[in-house]
Amino acid sequence: MSLDRCGQLYGQLIQICDVHKGITIDSLDVLFVLADSGRNEQYSLAPVLLPDAAEIFLGGTAVVTRLTLQTVPVKVADGLSDYLPQLTLKGRLDKGETPLTPSYTDTKRDIAIVSAEAGANRTETGNSHDDNELSEWANDGRLSTAWITYTLAEKASVDDICIKLNGWRSRSYPLEVYAGDELIWSGNTEKSLGYVHLEVDKPVCSDKITVRLKGSTTDKDAFGQIVEVAGGAANDMEKKAKEGKGKHNLRIIEIEFLESIKSR
Repeated sequence: MSLDRCGQLYGQLIQICDVHKGITIDSLDVLFVLADSGRNEQYSLAPVLLPDAAEIFLGGTAVVTRLTLQTVPVKVADGLSDYLPQLTLKGRLDKGETPLTPSYTDTKRDIAIVSAEAGANRTETGNSHDDNELSEWANDGRLSTAWITYTLAEKASVDDICIKLNGWRSRSYPLEVYAGDELIWSGNTEKSLGYVHLEVDKPVCSDKITVRLKGSTTDKDAFGQIVEVAGGAANDMEKKAKEGKGKHNLRIIEIEFLESIKSR
């Protein structure tokens, strides 16, 4: 089939007919396109899944091959099956050993926290960066004490603050973040199912980062349709958070400061 007469494979392609074999190609088929034109060598033998097909121009001849996937029925009793698909899979050893070089590229690095001081409960500040999600630092419920300042191991241009706040599912915290004395982030934290990222547009190099509550927290479940297996408070820490009726509680379970590697 000469594709220079058919034009382009693009977007919502419905079907292609192989004029030699009379095969109708379904929109979910994978096409192996073989081009004899030197203009598009990168597509000389390229699998193309039609729903995701990018714009491809070919001036040569295409060989269209249908790839058929077949499902195999298995016995299921009460929703369970003793069939383990890995037992029938054949291993492939022709690819060789795993490369020693990383398959990923680091884009950010963690800046270590040396110490922290806060407006209240100063002996518990370490709970907010101890890699323990069952501990937290919290102030005493007053807005004047709803702040914590972290001393970093080095000066860095922190542009991403990864933080887990108590009540993450239903509580939004109005926060201000300072690098030294300069405001670098201000806003309301998103409700989530765990951690949120506060992305800093214009980072400032400093070894002091302060997180401060600037107003009243708001509570409303953002995931009402998602029901957890074990309802209610999971531990004493969550029970205390639910019992606290004040609107000026800053409760940090974990916090991490990240710096983009490319910015250094």
